[in-house]
Parts: sequence; C-alpha cells; structure tokens
Amino acid sequence: MGILGWILLGLIGGAIAKAIMPGDDPGGIIVTMIIGVVGAVLAGFLAAAIFDADPVDEFFDISTWLTAIVGSLIVTWDGWRGGFHRLAVRPDHRRRGLATELVRIGEEQLRARGAVRLAAIVARDETAALELWEGLGYTFQPEHLRFIRDFD
Repeated sequence: MGILGWILLGLIGGAIAKAIMPGDDPGGIIVTMIIGVVGAVLAGFLAAAIFDADPVDEFFDISTWLTAIVGSLIVTWDGWRGGFHRLAVRPDHRRRGLATELVRIGEEQLRARGAVRLAAIVARDETAALELWEGLGYTFQPEHLRFIRDFD
C-alpha cells in the first residue's frame, strides 16, 4: 500500500480528530486533514521506533494504526532548538505512558540532530499537560510571551 495508504490513513485520522475535537481552528477540516496526513506519516516512523514495525511494509499492522490514531506530537527543529507542539492523546488512552513515550522519542531525535534547547507550547488551562511537561523535567517560563498574528 505504501505512501498512498499513509495518505488515506491521514485523511481519515484528520477527519476523526476534527470530529473528536471540533473548534475554530484556522483552515477548518481541510487543514486538519492535511495535518492528519503529515501526522500519519510521522506516526508510521514512530511505530517503527516503538513497535519495531516497518512503517511502509507493515501498513496493516495493528500497532501502526494504534500509534497513528491514539496519540500524536508535532516535533520541530530550527537547527539549534527543538520544539514540541500539539501533543495529543485520546482521553481514553491517557495515563498509560504514551505521551511520555512520544516526547521521549522526539527528544531522542532532536538530541541526535544536536538540539541545545527544547521548548513545548502548552495551553495554560491544560492542567494535565502542564503537569506532564513539568514531570518530564521542563520548566515553565512565565517571563516569555508568544506573539501571534491572524491573517484576515
């Protein structure tokens, strides 16, 4: 099935994500589904790390699908600093170590690339997320602000 399977999984995953967590995200369902495609491809490689599965050849392996559907984390790299964005685990799969494992794998990848600092963007009202990041050794920096700009 290869890459076409990952695109299909991403489209389905994006649609499911939008149904589970509706909101006023910029771009609506289309952008969510595109993010789903990217997430599905990345999750395939995450499955290779966690379950020792081949992300393309083992497309129909249940571990590959579970990894893509149950949790996700966007990891960024700017050549110096690594970033974690939109860590998400299905509510009925939380408190099982999946978020910690997603972060650990992201940290390993960033360390291998030479990251000096890691940063996570977390919503202030997400108490469980704040506790997770603090428990993983991350320090809240109240002196830093994030600036955004929406295009009209």
